[in-house]
Amino acid sequence: MKSGWKVSTNYCGDITSYKVYRLYDVQKVDEDFNREYKDKVYYSKDKAQRDADEANKKDSERFWKHKDCY
Repeated sequence: MKSGWKVSTNYCGDITSYKVYRLYDVQKVDEDFNREYKDKVYYSKDKAQRDADEANKKDSERFWKHKDCY
């Protein structure tokens, strides 16, 4: 089962960048081979977090739209 979208921080010298990712399998270790990344690189953590929150919202809406309710 995949995890929710999160923000990772990357340091390169004095430049800090951020990427939005989620785990392919929450039962496995949080390492690079188990991560699915969005294509965009951010230089503002706030913008990255907003996109992660939006992606989580879309995933939630998609889940509940197709969920069979009795």
